[in-house]
Amino acid sequence: MNEKNRIFIADDDAVTLKSLKDLLSLSGFEVETAQEPIEILSKVKAFKPQLILLDLLMPQLDGFEICQILNQDRDTQGVPIIVVSALGGYVDIKKAYKFGVVDYVTKPYDFKSILGQIHKAIAYKEVFREEVNFISTVLDSAGVLIMILNEKGRILRFNRACEQISGYSFAEVAGKYLWDLFMGNEEVKSLFEQSDAGMFPRKYESQWLDKSGGERSISWTDTAITNTFGVVEYIIMAGVDITERKRSEERLKKAYQELKQAHLQLMQSSKMVAVGRLSSWIAHEVKNPLAIIIQGAEYLKSTVSAESEVFDSSERIVRAALRADKIVKDLLDFSRHPQSLESKETDIAALIEESLALVEHQLGLRNIKVARDFTLSLPKIKVNSDQMKQVFINILVNAVEAMHAGGTITISLTQVTLESASSVIEIAFTDTGCGISEENIVKVFDPFFSTKKKEGSAGLGLAITKEIVEKHKGSISIKSKPGQETSVIIQLPAG
Repeated sequence: MNEKNRIFIADDDAVTLKSLKDLLSLSGFEVETAQEPIEILSKVKAFKPQLILLDLLMPQLDGFEICQILNQDRDTQGVPIIVVSALGGYVDIKKAYKFGVVDYVTKPYDFKSILGQIHKAIAYKEVFREEVNFISTVLDSAGVLIMILNEKGRILRFNRACEQISGYSFAEVAGKYLWDLFMGNEEVKSLFEQSDAGMFPRKYESQWLDKSGGERSISWTDTAITNTFGVVEYIIMAGVDITERKRSEERLKKAYQELKQAHLQLMQSSKMVAVGRLSSWIAHEVKNPLAIIIQGAEYLKSTVSAESEVFDSSERIVRAALRADKIVKDLLDFSRHPQSLESKETDIAALIEESLALVEHQLGLRNIKVARDFTLSLPKIKVNSDQMKQVFINILVNAVEAMHAGGTITISLTQVTLESASSVIEIAFTDTGCGISEENIVKVFDPFFSTKKKEGSAGLGLAITKEIVEKHKGSISIKSKPGQETSVIIQLPAG
């Protein structure tokens, strides 16, 4: 007997069951029957019918529940069902169609009529099967991810591209919630729980978790299929894997930042060379005249009374000349800064303590406390101790001068692993001073720039500090909240 002629009948009425079986057998169909609901699923799976005739009024389980069970089982879903029952009415018919019923016959019926409906349903199944196969081929041949979900977010369809990207087969994901497998966040879950027709079509990007736990970046476009009442019944998700594009964008962004940083460093280096040459020339041209001015003023003081106006004027000349001489000394130090470093293994924590001891007097005068947050057992690193001590002192002095009414300097010392997997020792100095404006923070490392405008300052402290740190292959940055605090962060290679 041809497989297309297999009919399964489920009815709790033995007389109806026998009469239908006999009539269908005489009409050329191979027939299998079930009188108890509990045996229907197993018999249908074994018999593999082309059509099911089902009585709605079954004991223990009603026909609607049986339809639902058959449609949820992978071996029996898709088999057309014709409901045969004495029940009628719009509500019952609508409910039956919702559970996959292709036709609905009310008792009493004539055999000729039901036979026509059987032939029609079988023919429909063949057309439907061809359509399903065609759609399946199209979905699996598509180069994009395609999923079909019900209105609650359960997976009903999962094409080959989804299987390849996710590592899951359709059998593993069928009927499961999307967010339980791939999109593990409440935002995506709520997106589906609150779906209504007005939200579609919608576009978004999300991270997709594959079977191995890896993350993929997917760009999704969701569309909805609604019923005649405008209520969402199915959601079609079409996705494009943009992981490599995202990675390329990140690499390009990183390369741009590195190029930008290299350009800034080159500009800074050129500026420092020019400033160094200019500083050397100015210092040498000014130093000798300053010495003559100081000597002359001191001689003038010695020739007059200490109470005289000339003595007072001479004293002011000496003080001003000494301030100028201090600036000249800073310029000379800057221009003579060594290009090579004699480095040795150094305990940075101990070096910080030595630097603090040298500014202890200034800290006391301003009533400034020091808080330490040092990670224990940090490795020693190669630095030039004298130059690095100068770096720490410059930063500490700047912090002191920013705290006119006392405060706290917090020094943290720790080991950090960067994104590049390299390890650095990070030293952070955070003061509770007046802070630096956004306008000025980009200029603080420029030679001759100073926010304090105090006498006797050449504005070279942070410029020298940056140069020393970078010669140690490190980095220095500043973060500030105006009116609250400023943090200077130094990172030096740990190995």
